[in-house]
Amino acid sequence: MNNNQQKAAIRTNPWVLFSTDSLIDVSAQVICFHAAGCQPTGFVSWRRYFSKQVAVVPIVLPMHGSRLRECMPYSLQEIAGNFVATSLELFSRPTILFGHSMGAMIAYEVACLLEARGRLPLALVVSGAQSPDRREVVDRTIGLTDEEFLDVLRAYGSISEELLQNREFLDYYLPVARSDFALCERYKWRRQPALMLPIHTFNGVDDTHISKDGIEQWSSFSRICCMHHFFDGGHFYCDQSPEEVCARIEALIRMTLR
Repeated sequence: MNNNQQKAAIRTNPWVLFSTDSLIDVSAQVICFHAAGCQPTGFVSWRRYFSKQVAVVPIVLPMHGSRLRECMPYSLQEIAGNFVATSLELFSRPTILFGHSMGAMIAYEVACLLEARGRLPLALVVSGAQSPDRREVVDRTIGLTDEEFLDVLRAYGSISEELLQNREFLDYYLPVARSDFALCERYKWRRQPALMLPIHTFNGVDDTHISKDGIEQWSSFSRICCMHHFFDGGHFYCDQSPEEVCARIEALIRMTLR
């Protein structure tokens, strides 16, 4: 695929939140997968914290943002498979895969598929997530009433009470959030070899939604190395200190490319 064809493919790719020619010219990129109940637009502000040589590429999942009317696939593996099958043109430059919470599981599955295709990223950054084989702390939300589900959301503290009381917002938001949380609840790791790339775990020191040994277990998923990074804050620590998080990711890029 030549440069013009690659640009055209990126511009028309529904998975990419914003498509510009700058994605062709950068030295490296960070492909970002968001948490359950969140939107890819949450990563847009990250662009200001990276150098001009690094592009931030938020991924739009089905049933989110511009793809709101699309049906959500049944599994995170299906999402990862569809993304890789239709987006290989994105991986022509050095790439960090970043995923937070639900997004970490998608990023991991994407990394496995890319390795099978010989398109290994520079590294996998898994944020706010236990290893794929540790599912005991996943929220059980399938079958909950709306009020019960809202209590689950309140426990994360990422949405204001004002919005949680706004019926117009909830009419739009609840179907999307429920679908995301159901994906996480249904996720079952399919045993496969450890990855031939570095894994970095990012977590908030006050995150009560995951366990320390569940974080450490990520070490068994890499044949290269696994390093653990902690930041001030809880489960959504990355919303509190985006500049620090982005600086750490760019340092990983520089360390890997040198």
